[in-house]
Amino acid sequence: MKSNKRILIALHRFAVGGAETQALYLSEHLKENGYEIIVGAFGSEEGTGLQRFKRAGIDTIHWGFQEKLILNPENSLFGKARKYRFLIKLIWKVRLLKIDTVIPFTYPANIIFCNWFQKMKVKKCFWNQRDSGIMFQGIKLEKMGLILASKIISNSKPGKLFLQKHTEKEIFIIHNGVKIPENSGFSEDKKNKYRVVKIANLHGYKDHLTILEAWNLVVVEFGQEKVELLFAGRKLDAYQKLKAYVVENKLEKSVIFLGEVENVPFLLASANLAVFSSIKEGLPNGILESMAAGLPIVATDILGAREALGEDYPFLVPPKDPVSFAKKITSMITDHHKLEENRMQNKKRVIELFSMEIMGGKYIQLIENE
Repeated sequence: MKSNKRILIALHRFAVGGAETQALYLSEHLKENGYEIIVGAFGSEEGTGLQRFKRAGIDTIHWGFQEKLILNPENSLFGKARKYRFLIKLIWKVRLLKIDTVIPFTYPANIIFCNWFQKMKVKKCFWNQRDSGIMFQGIKLEKMGLILASKIISNSKPGKLFLQKHTEKEIFIIHNGVKIPENSGFSEDKKNKYRVVKIANLHGYKDHLTILEAWNLVVVEFGQEKVELLFAGRKLDAYQKLKAYVVENKLEKSVIFLGEVENVPFLLASANLAVFSSIKEGLPNGILESMAAGLPIVATDILGAREALGEDYPFLVPPKDPVSFAKKITSMITDHHKLEENRMQNKKRVIELFSMEIMGGKYIQLIENE
């Protein structure tokens, strides 16, 4: 179909993370369905995150300043004056774009656009909760954003449960969607070691440390010559501590920090197993991408993981329990039948519940619903 509606996908930064990947997927889907798409972000990053949108033929814009100038101004007359100067600048930039609907994909974008979209002459703005409330502080701007938002969306049950504490408005769950690779499953010719992968930026709440502690036990069982652990994600606040642990425990031969990885499906196609150890999440994109790649998964037993993998999924372990993690990883390595069964189950579930067609269709319903 052809639509004359212009959609602004609003980001915090042009980074590479789960929310930004979902924003990219939705942008492509809406464009394929005839919408005019613009993706805007604060800051001035020109790296991989921005280039992914450009290669997809999506129009992009930098607002020309950092969001903290609006959300966290200096507590002075100068700071307040500067806040409103940049806020007015943003309002006029969006007005000139003649946007019909704003869909924010990160916490700062939710607050700023839901509070001021009406001043921007935008018809609709959704509050689009992408986590379980990790950054939410209960401040006035957050509460007002929820009041003013045209619709409130969460990508998960944990996100919805959190939002229900702060609003009585209806909350729509739109699960993350993922692209299903044509060829998924492990490619035997790509490596010699048994490869375990975790897709997540190196934040503290992602709890990579528990995986490393479990890995210490795994290498005792199999040796560093036969297994390897790859961390794919930006090296953020947790990186130095994790790197120090690897060195102190002499795990350098089997643990690799890849940093930001652009072609995640290619990496996952080379892996045998995916692991996920966050202690608090909405609907983890890293799990869904691994399911789409046809990988078996060992994950922490949190609401978001159960929502993705199923209530009766047999390879969930308590958070911060490296011994249980190591046992499940070892079980996967030694039982090929169990691994293959789990791989097929995950692939089937992601196709049935978390396709881009399902996700995109639900967003389109809200965009078109007057």
